[in-house]
Amino acid sequence: MRSHIGFERLWSMKIPVPYSLFVRDGDFGWSCGQCPLDRLGQVVAPSDPLGQSELVASYCRVLLGEAGFDPQDLRMAVVYHDLDDPAQVLSHLATKLGSSALLVPVRVPAFYYAGILIEVDLFAMKAANHSFRFVTGGHDRPSETPLLDHWVATRPNPGLPSHAILDPAAPDTLFWALMPDHPVRELVQQHGHAKVRLRQSGPWHALTATAPGVAGLVPQTAEIMQAFAAVMAQHGLGFPDVVKSTTHYVGAATEAELHDNMAVRNLRYSAPGPASTGVRVKGLAEPGALTAITLLLHKGG
Repeated sequence: MRSHIGFERLWSMKIPVPYSLFVRDGDFGWSCGQCPLDRLGQVVAPSDPLGQSELVASYCRVLLGEAGFDPQDLRMAVVYHDLDDPAQVLSHLATKLGSSALLVPVRVPAFYYAGILIEVDLFAMKAANHSFRFVTGGHDRPSETPLLDHWVATRPNPGLPSHAILDPAAPDTLFWALMPDHPVRELVQQHGHAKVRLRQSGPWHALTATAPGVAGLVPQTAEIMQAFAAVMAQHGLGFPDVVKSTTHYVGAATEAELHDNMAVRNLRYSAPGPASTGVRVKGLAEPGALTAITLLLHKGG
């Protein structure tokens, strides 16, 4: 059974969005990227990392509690940040969110709303459920095929997937992944200029795509969303099956760039939609790619 915590329950963006602050599907839960914003979309504690950490942690605790998760059910938190040294913020978040959570720090360039320094993604699973593992590592690919994965590396290399984030200042290659206890089937298809990777394990599906052959961020986003729709239709899926959307994009640190990009994606959803995170990154492994989008879907959720 799926449930949603609607947007604007705790904070809001400056434009209407069809997404949810938190989605629970059975024993699993995902947040959108939790930002230090208020209900009017204004930045709280601008340029104050600990003040923002305190606020975001409080949002995370409220969402987990209202979705019916205990503190020990939080399995992983991806901490996007624009800090030279995130150690103090990570320590603070670990204290507030619980030591059982795996914290994955990811450095990003300046956020789209001036003054934001952190954004936190939550991944929860009831403690009694062991059908998925949240793992992180570096260098080599995981020994098993994950349902979905995200990567950060200093430079392109043949072992990286096309959607990997590039950051020349990153200390090392890093991945974080969702590993099911059932085998994962993979299919790669080309739809127009978009290359779509589909991974499936039981009722769970993960779609990842880039479209480097298209000029411009917004046109690439539109090409990817159209390709997603085609692949979903082939497999009896639809956008209502999406529980989590993650978008990494290369562009200007402006509200307009974010909002224009979001508008294309927003057209595919109706409230209450999935938990959605979109962050600007320094680069992507696929030459010419300005955005990489990953969707996690649960058929029949």
